[in-house]
Amino acid sequence: MSLPDPAQSPELAQSPELAQSPELAQSPELAGAADPTGGDLVLSRRIAALLRSGTVVAAVLFTVGAVLLPVHEAAARWTLAAGCVVLLLLPVVRLVLMTDHFVRIRTGWLAAASLTVLALVVAGALTGLLLGSG
Repeated sequence: MSLPDPAQSPELAQSPELAQSPELAQSPELAGAADPTGGDLVLSRRIAALLRSGTVVAAVLFTVGAVLLPVHEAAARWTLAAGCVVLLLLPVVRLVLMTDHFVRIRTGWLAAASLTVLALVVAGALTGLLLGSG
């Protein structure tokens, strides 16, 4: 997501430091401080951090599982399964973050849309679990 043009944004134009320095406007300390998009920059950074850290955790679990495989097969299977679960839950947690953000900034239609998608994902997962266990 690109930052708004300071010349076209009255919020940024009122802050000479931010208007003259795009690097300063992107600093984590000021994230959302003069964000005319309602904090979407903060949401983008949270989602990026979630996806980055979740991917690293899954990669570590996959690596540990692969190393354990010749030594202890049961532990390796659990570790590899945990890596898969982490990867599968990342989009769900992203939807939760988005829903929370849209509720906080009172954007009802986006909150309803993300909540609907989240409900569909949960319904699909539950249906798969119920049909798979029978």
